[in-house]
Amino acid sequence: MRAIDADDLKGDLKFPDERLNRVFACMIDNSPTIDPVKQAKWIYVKRKFVAMGKEVIEEHYECSNCGYPFTNPYNRKMNYCSHCGAKIVEEEYENQWQTELIENLNNEK
Repeated sequence: MRAIDADDLKGDLKFPDERLNRVFACMIDNSPTIDPVKQAKWIYVKRKFVAMGKEVIEEHYECSNCGYPFTNPYNRKMNYCSHCGAKIVEEEYENQWQTELIENLNNEK
């Protein structure tokens, strides 16, 4: 599949019969489109609050696109937001969760 510039393509229509130009322009306008990929980052959030008389610390990540909180037992960040579908783009993301896991294991020793 390849993306095209529909406006540029319609500008190139040069049939002698103007009706053909309108028909092909209508076909181009009604063709399926590819939605642009939404991109986001995981934002680390740490909140302190009091619940039932005790101070509680809540830690999780939120999608910068939709604000949906993401938590899991291993704190492994995913490549996509499960709520809005945005692709998570971060520098040094590829092996970050492995580094965090190794650091956690070393700290437990």
